Amino acid sequence: MKTYLLIALFGLGCRSETSTSQGTVVGNPGDGAMRAGDGVDFQPEIARTSVSTINWKGCGGSEREVSVGAEIDLLGENQFTVPVGNWCAVVVNFSDSLFIEGPFGVDEPDDDEELWFQMEVATERTVFVSEEDGFDASEEHFVIEFGEPDWYDPMALLDDEWLSEAQREALREGVFVVDEDHSQYDEILDRLENSSSLFQDSDGNGQISESERDEGPVAYGDSEVEDETEDENDKAEKDKKPKPSDGCGSDGGNAWLLLPFGLFVRRRVRRA
Repeated sequence: MKTYLLIALFGLGCRSETSTSQGTVVGNPGDGAMRAGDGVDFQPEIARTSVSTINWKGCGGSEREVSVGAEIDLLGENQFTVPVGNWCAVVVNFSDSLFIEGPFGVDEPDDDEELWFQMEVATERTVFVSEEDGFDASEEHFVIEFGEPDWYDPMALLDDEWLSEAQREALREGVFVVDEDHSQYDEILDRLENSSSLFQDSDGNGQISESERDEGPVAYGDSEVEDETEDENDKAEKDKKPKPSDGCGSDGGNAWLLLPFGLFVRRRVRRA
């Protein structure tokens, strides 16, 4: 019976070392919304994408994944959970392209010369990174903005020298298409990934007001930082890997729990 009790105590000691994600410690989660930044002299009528997950990377090495798994109307109502914690990076993982569409270069709504602008940006993820100390999230509201205002200029993209033959053909039909065949596509993708931001939504209406924008983002895009964050986390994980003598995958703090069990075994051996 003593043997079973000691083994049970040892097991409890192992479980006590299990770390809790910073996103689940205290407080209630907040919520967030997603928006698409407007273009130069252009406000789309349709803006949508699909998001699979959002990864919240803690400043202490923890990580929390929030499942979304839905098509998002970037002009309408949408909502996702913002986990509690101190976060240094937020990664949005897309499952579909970012689509932006609307009439362009039209002075009158009934103008027969209406040109329909379509843009498809097939990014895999957008990275948001705060200051070094991160930002706290607990019951607050946030808005993710994909691309800052004026991050693309339809008029500049319409320049004939940038268009493929297929795009010129579509243009003759009244549709201006910007996709991976456009010669400026890589620059557009880069601006999307580097100019997207995370704002605090003080009034919780799912929009970015002028005053909220003046406050500045709590996290901003930088496509190179995500790799750096992963490197740091990988290093931290390697440092935390147990040595062969470390019980329970801990740093050795529970090793003392083995001592009574060892003494008990030795006593049984002597009596034998």
